[in-house]
Order: sequence, then C-alpha cells, then structure tokens
Amino acid sequence: MNTALATACHVLLPARWAMTGMAGAYALSYLAGLALTARLLRRRLGGRLDDGAVRRTYTKVLAGAACVAGLARLLRVDELRRLRPGR
Repeated sequence: MNTALATACHVLLPARWAMTGMAGAYALSYLAGLALTARLLRRRLGGRLDDGAVRRTYTKVLAGAACVAGLARLLRVDELRRLRPGR
C-alpha cells in the first residue's frame, strides 16, 4: 500500500509537494496497518484488546509528529528569510 501511494504522489503531485505527499502516504499506510493488526489481534485474543490504550498511544505519536512538523516549518521559514533578505 505504501509503495502504491508513494508512487501516486510522485506521479500526480508537483515536485514541490511530492515528499509531503509521500509522508502523508506513509502515515495512511501505517494507520491501515494498525487497524488491520488490531482487528487480527482482537480476533486472536477473543476480543481482549485494550482499544483505549492503542488509541492513546497513536494519539501521542500523532501529537509528537505534529510538534516536530511545526518546529521544522518554523525553522524552514526562518532559514528562507535569512537566504532571501529582500523578500
């Protein structure tokens, strides 16, 4: 799934957004893998999977990724300002 989505991003998106699209494609394929794994584990464990703990962990991962993405964005904007002082 990840390969197909990344290839689609490469082909369909402009070069400027291709890597961002590929990162989103990776996140979607990870989420699909998580959902499939949780479903299989629930079936194998007889329904004894703690969905709340899985959701909390995934939410923490998403929050951490959002913080790092925001920091990277701020650093990139600052770097662009230094490289192009007239703009």
